[in-house]
Amino acid sequence: MTRRSFTVHHPRKLYRWGFDLMKLALTLNGPRRRQVMLRDGLMIALLAARAMRRRSVEAMDLDTQVRRIDGQWHILLGAKDVKTGREIAYPVPPSLNTWIDRYVAVERVELLAGHSCEAFWVNWGGKPLRAAGIEKRIRWHSAKKFGAEGAFGPHRFRYGIATVAPVADPTAPANGAVLLGITHGTFTEAYDRGDREVAAQRHITGLEAERERTRGYAERAFDRQRGQVILAPPSSREGSPE
Repeated sequence: MTRRSFTVHHPRKLYRWGFDLMKLALTLNGPRRRQVMLRDGLMIALLAARAMRRRSVEAMDLDTQVRRIDGQWHILLGAKDVKTGREIAYPVPPSLNTWIDRYVAVERVELLAGHSCEAFWVNWGGKPLRAAGIEKRIRWHSAKKFGAEGAFGPHRFRYGIATVAPVADPTAPANGAVLLGITHGTFTEAYDRGDREVAAQRHITGLEAERERTRGYAERAFDRQRGQVILAPPSSREGSPE
């Protein structure tokens, strides 16, 4: 199998994109547009933060997989909710707390329209937003944001984290695997596309360090070529035969 080429966006860029959609939602006329855009913006921000698989996003139920504990929202995925069969639990970024509060208290309630549903993500018919719907919404928004050829689904968020993690901290290459909840082998084989960027950055850093180390030699050689007299530093001229 050959890896196909595609654009990997920085998670910070995708995280801001989610916030921009939520903020824009509050300015829209018509409740349906506001409800759906705020929901989708929140989903994009959460995907940018931890890049859950689509099945895990679909499995999220309010007060089960999504819970407020001591004033902080947490994602608690059980073994059945994760492809690897290993539980994953973590707090959401603090900056998303008020947005989740808003979605749960306003948009989600409005989308339910009196229906009873445990799913955290609700469609405009008051029913759970399933995997196909999640895929469709992310692709629709990404097509608007990045163009039809740049459209992508939820899985692309995982490549963003996998690529940036080893670049951000080359000394801890396992961080990306930990964030994605997978083994380091799977991370390296299937997701990590940052190797060449890490190598390039190290190369550039090495070039800059070497340039600083040899700057004095280079300047003196250049001056000699121009026929100028080069005086050694005072410390080395003392006692010289010149």
